[in-house]
Amino acid sequence: MAINIDKAHEFDEDGFAISDDDGNVLFYVTTGSGAPSGPAPINTWYFRQDTNVIYYKFGALDTDWRQLRAADITAVDQDLQTVDLQFLLDNFAGGGGTGVSQTQIFGDGGNTSQNSYLPNQGVQSNIVGVPVGITNATIRNIFIGNENTRTGNILVQERFPAGTGTFTTIYTATLNNQAFNKIGNLNVSVTTDAEIAIFTEISLKNAKVVLNINGDSAT
Repeated sequence: MAINIDKAHEFDEDGFAISDDDGNVLFYVTTGSGAPSGPAPINTWYFRQDTNVIYYKFGALDTDWRQLRAADITAVDQDLQTVDLQFLLDNFAGGGGTGVSQTQIFGDGGNTSQNSYLPNQGVQSNIVGVPVGITNATIRNIFIGNENTRTGNILVQERFPAGTGTFTTIYTATLNNQAFNKIGNLNVSVTTDAEIAIFTEISLKNAKVVLNINGDSAT
């Protein structure tokens, strides 16, 4: 698809829009000082001048802005396999994610009904989730333990901004006629300073879900 900036754009003091040959807007680019906020079309890119950080609008809510992360950029490795840039950087660093680690434990003694949130230290994780105060945070493995064998999904969700955003699912773990399951070699990105919650679509008994999260540095 050819893009002709001379014909397919609108410039003003707030930025510009790039369109295709048929006039359909592909994305918007804007800039300013301070964190982005307020209404903007999905797929708007914002360059923050005071910190030289790039954000993008990933959802319809006014708060659905996310800082561009290495995990959002795809690249080609030496084997011509498409991977995200964070994965490559982690490998160059000797396996990655060795700067800071965090273990989050969710569990509930007794019975947990289906379609409910697991607590952390007695607090339901959808009321107050567990914060991830790590830059370039990545979930590396997940352990699920349950007293009985079960089949179904357990969802890992994040909420950003913490306390005011909406929980969205970032990974779906599965039990398949199992009481225990460890899912390793993951590369699930988590927004810095987001809250994590665990939602189970199946009933559990004496359940425990453990997330091992690695990243670059503490915030």
